[in-house]
Amino acid sequence: MNTITQSLYRELSQAHTDSVRIEDFTTNSCVYKKVLRFLGEEPDKDLEGSKALSSEMSKRIKAKVLEYSQECFGDRFTPGYTAQLHDLVDVEFAGAIDNQLFEVIVVSGGAYDGILSRGLPSWVKATVAVKAHLTKKKSAHLILFSRNNQKWSGWTLSGNFSVCAKEILGDVKKFKAMLGGAQADGDKNSCNRCEFKSRCTAIKEKAVAPLTVKEIRSTPNSDLCSDLDSHLWGMNRKKNSRATHCIHPSEFSISSCDRRIAYGLLGSPRRSEISPSLRRIFDVGHILHDIVQESISKAFGDSCEIEAPVRHESLKIRGSCDGVLHGTDGLEIKSISSKGFDKLSNPKRDHQKQATLYGVPRNLERMIYLYGNKDTGEIAEFNKPVDKGLWHTLAARAESIIRTADKGEMPDRTTKAYECSKCPFVDTCAPTQPRPIRKIGGLR
Repeated sequence: MNTITQSLYRELSQAHTDSVRIEDFTTNSCVYKKVLRFLGEEPDKDLEGSKALSSEMSKRIKAKVLEYSQECFGDRFTPGYTAQLHDLVDVEFAGAIDNQLFEVIVVSGGAYDGILSRGLPSWVKATVAVKAHLTKKKSAHLILFSRNNQKWSGWTLSGNFSVCAKEILGDVKKFKAMLGGAQADGDKNSCNRCEFKSRCTAIKEKAVAPLTVKEIRSTPNSDLCSDLDSHLWGMNRKKNSRATHCIHPSEFSISSCDRRIAYGLLGSPRRSEISPSLRRIFDVGHILHDIVQESISKAFGDSCEIEAPVRHESLKIRGSCDGVLHGTDGLEIKSISSKGFDKLSNPKRDHQKQATLYGVPRNLERMIYLYGNKDTGEIAEFNKPVDKGLWHTLAARAESIIRTADKGEMPDRTTKAYECSKCPFVDTCAPTQPRPIRKIGGLR
């Protein structure tokens, strides 16, 4: 494992808390495992850094979805809170909509796809049931969110929550009793996956019966997603604070259209039309960026500069490098799905272009590329010297665009239709270009 990734994972693992949550009872049937965690017993192996990263991402993604929801539903939305059962077990209530429980559950890409094909699993129903029972709600709304590709789906749950909830609350009482010295009973079906296997002294005579969820009904609720997607479309009306009359390395590196770059230099009006699915992708990417930057900043202290400004006056470059270590090494952080992560063998070419536009103006020696797998929390790290040859190619292109624009002329437009469809200057450059179709609601 590379040095930066090791430091990042170490900080995340140290910051991870081992508090016992109600979800621990709905996802794992062994009560004694929770006792060992609560008592601070040393696990057989340390928490993997990738799991700490994915766990922190899930926590922040949930907070972001709740932020969307509060903005979307306004007075209909009642913010949630965190309580404790017996001063021992944390229960986070996400909120309520129209006096119905509201819950957000973030899962891996594989789990999400499986749920869409087979329906909600028992642990999801149980999690909603116990919270609805505790808050005396007769029905609940659920947003299920894929950590991998940021797809989401809405669900409504109803029926008899109390049977399942009382089983879970009974396990919480057993947990409290075991902490008080009662006989330690375990679940033999959980042993193979348990991180406390070598330290367990529980009696495991029989497997624990599954939770009773047969009286809980779950149905897809596309209206929930439609409302939220409409809100995310509406966010396009907010004023864009992006700098103008300059070249942005992130834009310059991904676009082959010189005219697009020239419009940016001229400060032409931008069409900011971000679809709901793309906004979720962007927001989760920002979440991963924030987590990585915060952890690296803690690990390296004063040796690390986060969001280091980048300027090149003659080429009119404006931007910020994700981080600079020791004044010599730049950081370029990218979020990526599992499918893209598995294909990585080197930094992507567009990302190398972007990093070069940071590295040369900052007189950096190397660029360190960190690709974070949004689904699993794995990190791929690549350490590359700043490519001066690539810089000369990029600088020559920028100089040509600037000279053409200064003469009051415009460079040629790209012939790639897919670039035009995504261009923020399409209304100025090609007003007949069709806008993307708005797709909202449904399971996706």
